[in-house]
Amino acid sequence: MNAVIFFLKENQWAIPIVIFIISSIAGIYKFIKETSQKQNIANFNQAKNLFCGDGLIELKKSPAFIQDMACKTVSHFKKYNFKEIEILLDSNLSLYEMSNILRLKRGKALILDEKSGKLKLDKKYKDSISAKNFEIFSWIGFIIYTLFSLYIIIKYLPQNGIRTNIFIAFAIGVVEIPMLLNIDKRKSIEKFKIEQEKILSELKFKKFLN
Repeated sequence: MNAVIFFLKENQWAIPIVIFIISSIAGIYKFIKETSQKQNIANFNQAKNLFCGDGLIELKKSPAFIQDMACKTVSHFKKYNFKEIEILLDSNLSLYEMSNILRLKRGKALILDEKSGKLKLDKKYKDSISAKNFEIFSWIGFIIYTLFSLYIIIKYLPQNGIRTNIFIAFAIGVVEIPMLLNIDKRKSIEKFKIEQEKILSELKFKKFLN
């Protein structure tokens, strides 16, 4: 512990850089995840016009390529085809529940039990630790990794140089981004565990999960 404190004192110039990089990546990630207000308004208008009421009825009559193109106009749906989204729309799920299901499907965390026909999580996530504990352990591991990387980079590269700063940014980003994605995935899994009793009939999901 004393060695860590001594190292940080000797290299105080790096601390603001590390804090700036970590907070910038987290901020950009949050912005992309939640989208801007302008994007939210565009999503609302497109969803209301194309995926509700008469708009949805007309869209269901359209050719498949038109249906899939319509999905690409709403950020929440753009990675999926219309047949997948249609199943979720018919379920009357909330946006949060729908986003969870789509995220878990994309991450291959959802599977269909062929014996019971029930939608469930992959067994490797079934007994996982809580999302909160996973987040705490992830940040602790990330801090340890950052300190170790900082030590190696500073030891072999000149202090406060452009190349050094680039290496620090790369070393942090290459781990922080996957970590944030995994934290979000664990939160979605935990939400699904709580809400899974309310989710669609399994027969509809067979098509969705394949």
